[in-house]
Amino acid sequence: MNTPRTILVVDRNQTKTGPLEQCLIHEGFNVLVEHQGYRAVSTTRARVPDLVILGT
Repeated sequence: MNTPRTILVVDRNQTKTGPLEQCLIHEGFNVLVEHQGYRAVSTTRARVPDLVILGT
């Protein structure tokens, strides 16, 4: 059995992260979302995601 990959989505705009999160979950990924840079760094250290998507 394959373990789902984990993706961290980082963006200050919550209206952008919600739809992206739902799309990624639908595709079978574990999704972590952070809206502040310093929290994203802490999450990355604690959870070690396979991919980080950074917003602008």
